[in-house]
Amino acid sequence: MAHLIKLQDYVSRYEIDMKRYPSQFTRLKKERWRQLERAWRQANSYSYQHEGESNEWFEEAEQGFIYQTIDRIKQFYGKRRQTVELQEEEDIYERLAGMSFDEVKARFKKELVRSQIKWASSSLSEESKVHPAYYYDNHLFYFLNQLPDNYMIMYNPSLETRRATVDLDILLIGPNEILCIVPVDGQETSVIEASSDRFWKEYVSGGQKKILSPLLALNRLETVTHDLLTPYQLDLSFERIVFAPDVLIDNRGRGMNVKMVDKRNCEAWMDKLKRQPSPLKTGQLKAAQVLLDHAVTTSFLRDTVERDAEL
Repeated sequence: MAHLIKLQDYVSRYEIDMKRYPSQFTRLKKERWRQLERAWRQANSYSYQHEGESNEWFEEAEQGFIYQTIDRIKQFYGKRRQTVELQEEEDIYERLAGMSFDEVKARFKKELVRSQIKWASSSLSEESKVHPAYYYDNHLFYFLNQLPDNYMIMYNPSLETRRATVDLDILLIGPNEILCIVPVDGQETSVIEASSDRFWKEYVSGGQKKILSPLLALNRLETVTHDLLTPYQLDLSFERIVFAPDVLIDNRGRGMNVKMVDKRNCEAWMDKLKRQPSPLKTGQLKAAQVLLDHAVTTSFLRDTVERDAEL
């Protein structure tokens, strides 16, 4: 699972220590999964041996079902067992009993995305109010779930330049490149005619309408990011992406220097990104830190200080 290092203008734990938190999240998610898988096997009285999967399958839990399961299981094995705790343990095992491996896996991944949103909207002492729409954002869930943890995501960040604060779309910071991404939504039957004009044409259900060209947002995204990073002479290339996984794009433009990702090539494009074998690199972490240093943050003090290791 990719690291969500910035979400809109929310406070992020990654802002505090860019070198520490990526490895900490990766370690915690693996620990949580091992504990949950062990609990699932015990709840089903079944010594599970899945061919080629088990602990290393995942792209990867907040205070929801998964976290509560793990926390109560840990309490169960503690020395001080209360009658109420024992009853809760029995309830948790009943909820795990009968679930298939794929069901547990899907539930775990869903909870882990919520944990990523939590880490991207809170620190130990501050937090930001998350817009509910992010918990149902298909593009956000797609990138987090599909990409491995050697990628970092800035999703709808607001970055400060010398002239103004600019609201941007999606930045994927990989080991060797930075992907500037602007999503385009449409109906499954839509065909979008791309061009170098200010407006593109969308054909759907026998009709036609104009949509604002995503190249305008894409140019802004690349320009701002490139200008902020250029002084540091980082060995990272830039790639411009129009991301439209639900529609077809008829590219009539020439010399636009942009990759069109639509329903025909989305899976192949993502598979290529997944095959990036390199771990997190120093230049990648530096780029992320520079961009976070220029990101706008709106937050307020928490009522209580939470545990540092909490997912």
